[in-house]
Amino acid sequence: HIECSAMIESISESFAATHKFGVHAGGIDLKFPHHTNEIAQAEAYHNDGTENVTKRGEEWIPHWVHTGHLHIQGMKMSKSLKNFVTIRQLLSTSSSSSSLASPADDFRLWCLGISGSYRGPATYSEARIQEASHIRQKIVRFLIDGE
Repeated sequence: HIECSAMIESISESFAATHKFGVHAGGIDLKFPHHTNEIAQAEAYHNDGTENVTKRGEEWIPHWVHTGHLHIQGMKMSKSLKNFVTIRQLLSTSSSSSSLASPADDFRLWCLGISGSYRGPATYSEARIQEASHIRQKIVRFLIDGE
């Protein structure tokens, strides 16, 4: 876990003048012990003797989001199982010749609402992306044509 804290610390120092980490996210399986250890290591490094406060006078990263797992073909998506979809594959999936076709926007819409709550598991499939495409195209047509 020290390598994760070290990477975040390096990025934080590089962008300290313009950015700071407000949110850190990961799968629900990282909540304990991975993220708990990251917090403990970083706050021990930065602690000024005041509970939960770093030398900068604030929490290391104040907000943590833990998401449900992404499933594909009935199993948790995993590099080791080789059951994943690459960005290149996702972007090449559009079978529509419509000028409104946008696989990236279809995926965004799926992530924002069609996949369910961010805390629960989400099941990715081409059918779910097609559903998002259909909904998104209806929204776009309404905005363009008022239909």
